[in-house]
Amino acid sequence: MWFLFIIIGVALFFFIRGNIRRGRIFAQAYCFLEFIDTGETLEEANRVAALACTSSSNIDLDRQLQIRAKNFIDHNFNGKQLPLIALARQKGFTG
Repeated sequence: MWFLFIIIGVALFFFIRGNIRRGRIFAQAYCFLEFIDTGETLEEANRVAALACTSSSNIDLDRQLQIRAKNFIDHNFNGKQLPLIALARQKGFTG
């Protein structure tokens, strides 16, 4: 019985960890696209995007970025995150 609880706990841990990672990449990809659209270089856009949604970034600014990104995909990609990430990667996103 305990073995089953351990297996479920480990599976839940990896599921949550994967969702957090995907959410961070989504927000960073959106941040990258915002900077590219303003005329920044690929290097600068990737540098700024890499700093978004990390432990050293501003929580309030990260939340605003996440809200803008969610509104953007709701309007342009029917709420799908992967097309936005793919678009960012096509334009040079390295995250």
